[in-house]
Amino acid sequence: MARERPAPLTVIALLLAWLSLGGFTIAIWASTIDVRFGAQVALVVVGLWYGVSALGAALGLWRMRSWALPLVASWGGATLAAGWLPQFLTRNQPPLSTGIGATALLLLVVLPVWFYVRRRLRRPEPG
Repeated sequence: MARERPAPLTVIALLLAWLSLGGFTIAIWASTIDVRFGAQVALVVVGLWYGVSALGAALGLWRMRSWALPLVASWGGATLAAGWLPQFLTRNQPPLSTGIGATALLLLVVLPVWFYVRRRLRRPEPG
């Protein structure tokens, strides 16, 4: 018997699918800009990581599959990595407090989403 997808999971799935476009856009854009090679590779890798994990999580949530949970966690990791990239890739590094503040804000979004998804995708007890 198929489980009905709760409305919040539908919203999260649609938002993740939309956000995945941003990751792919960053990867494509980064492959065309003229920056030092290490920065370009990092931007492409993080962009692809973000896009693939967000799109996979969206698909898994849409279909109510348990494999969506690790992809939501991976999307959270990609989000944090993207937030810290300016700290390591720019010549005039932003203050450390910027990275810490960005991490705190991202965790305020990513952790509640992850805990909600985990609670909703748990398999029912047999019997």
